[in-house]
Amino acid sequence: LVNNAGIQRISPIEAFDPADFRRIIALMLEAPFLLIRAALPHMYANGFGRIINVSSVHGIRASPFKSAYVSAKHGLEGLSKVTALEGGEHGVTSNCVNPGYVRTPL
Repeated sequence: LVNNAGIQRISPIEAFDPADFRRIIALMLEAPFLLIRAALPHMYANGFGRIINVSSVHGIRASPFKSAYVSAKHGLEGLSKVTALEGGEHGVTSNCVNPGYVRTPL
């Protein structure tokens, strides 16, 4: 399973639209959680599985005006670690790939 979805909104916290914050968290953190949750029983049954979550340097560091993106990527890092701890005894690994800064339309 490879989770690689991302959207961005740049705004200071005091002006950040809560609906945009929720949408970013839903796409970049809740969706991977739901996909992992759906895939794990099958991986456990096979005694093998690989989960790769595409995070970001923002999963390790923070940048101003990116509260939702940074929060989602930090959450994805934690989710990946918990999944690795729970899945290890079933032959399932979970890791994050953390690309550095990339100039994209995000």
